[in-house]
Amino acid sequence: MIDEKTYENLYKTTSYGDASKDRCPGARFFPLYKHHLKPVVMDFGCGNGDTVHLIREAGIPADGIDWVNLNNDMMVRDIRKPLNLRGYNTAICMGVLEHLEPEGIEKVLCNLAQCERQVLTVHSGPATSYPPSDLHLTQWSLAKWDRIIRVHFVVVRTVLLQVGMRKLYILENFPKVRNETRNQTTKAAHVHGKRTGARSGTKKNPRRHVNKNRPKPKKN
Repeated sequence: MIDEKTYENLYKTTSYGDASKDRCPGARFFPLYKHHLKPVVMDFGCGNGDTVHLIREAGIPADGIDWVNLNNDMMVRDIRKPLNLRGYNTAICMGVLEHLEPEGIEKVLCNLAQCERQVLTVHSGPATSYPPSDLHLTQWSLAKWDRIIRVHFVVVRTVLLQVGMRKLYILENFPKVRNETRNQTTKAAHVHGKRTGARSGTKKNPRRHVNKNRPKPKKN
């Protein structure tokens, strides 16, 4: 794992993470996912906070968290450790996961899953902008990223940002989606007078409605 001092130096001495220089994925791709944000939003790996400020400017309450202390109004925590996200409905993680080792990625995904909604990006290649260190510690193929993400979340939409290299995921939490689906199924069954879980199929001898008040035919 690359230590926080390396990133702190990058933020302070280069354009790394600077939205004004188009170096901030969260800000760059904001139009693609802003409709999915449900307050309050937590930005994982927020860096200097440019994405958080952009979300707030759009009228959506948001906070940011990063392990690098840049003396701004962002929280300073290790996002690989268990976090309490009660009160947050959307978690975003833009351009961060590939900077972690595989075991760290799994822990971050578990943190993100506490929220109802998620937005994240993944990258499958090296970080070439800031040599000599390759900041991308995990360079999985997009297919592998996809398999891992689908274990944790329901995929609402994906956007290929760079062919074979970078992808945006708009996601939802499994339990929330399952509960909503179950409730919708139960309501639909109630409206149509059916029991939930009843077997479907065509009956060979359907029961006919009998009018008990109908007069019986007279015998000759």
